[in-house]
Amino acid sequence: MRNLTIILLFISSSCFGSDSIFSEANKEYDKENYKLAIDKYQDIISDSLESAELYFNIGNCYYKLQDYANSIFFYEKSLLIKNDFDDALENIELVKIKIVDKSEKMPSLFYLDWLESIKNIQNIENWKTTSIILITISLLFFLISIIGKFRLRNFAFTFLCLSLICLFITYYAVNNRIDKKQAIIFSNSSEVMSAPSENSTNLFTIHLGTKVLLIDKIGNWHNIKLENGNKGWIKDEKLVNGYLTKSLKEIK
Repeated sequence: MRNLTIILLFISSSCFGSDSIFSEANKEYDKENYKLAIDKYQDIISDSLESAELYFNIGNCYYKLQDYANSIFFYEKSLLIKNDFDDALENIELVKIKIVDKSEKMPSLFYLDWLESIKNIQNIENWKTTSIILITISLLFFLISIIGKFRLRNFAFTFLCLSLICLFITYYAVNNRIDKKQAIIFSNSSEVMSAPSENSTNLFTIHLGTKVLLIDKIGNWHNIKLENGNKGWIKDEKLVNGYLTKSLKEIK
């Protein structure tokens, strides 16, 4: 994985400084002791220190071990923190070459692509901050125009409109993150059924490393959707350890 050394140097200097555990993990990776490197990276995570780059490094270790499900899982974890992380996006495409299922992503509507690209300009927290700043500026202009009798209402309306646009993008980003409950399949093969029952029709089979969108849950069955739009029901046990959330989680 060509980006690993750069990412390691970046983290070592800017995120963890002289942290001995992190330095040891880097050395183990250089020695091709990938399992030991993973253990040390996980020690950092267990101390509530996490970053997109750290999860990316763990994904690289699993890739070297040819554990492609875990590799994709940790690349996706890095994208939960930094959704425009190009290195992780590129490496996911590399891993997909190695796995059985290679479903193509359904094309989305042009305006959703446009909105998604605008949302990714900055993270959610920055969109929230930008909205607050623009609202504050518009209110100040309104107050100055009323108290000082300056003709600043046009400026006030302009900033108010900009703040409303930012608020809409923030709302879209937050809901987009909450609604997208995803998981990685860790079972070698999993039958996807037409209904939440063993007696229903087997629609298709998915394999290790496939990412699925979780739509609904009934009992121990999940209604899932693939990137190509195919839907069906799968047992809960097939998703054990594969849930993609922002909480700290170790994969055994």
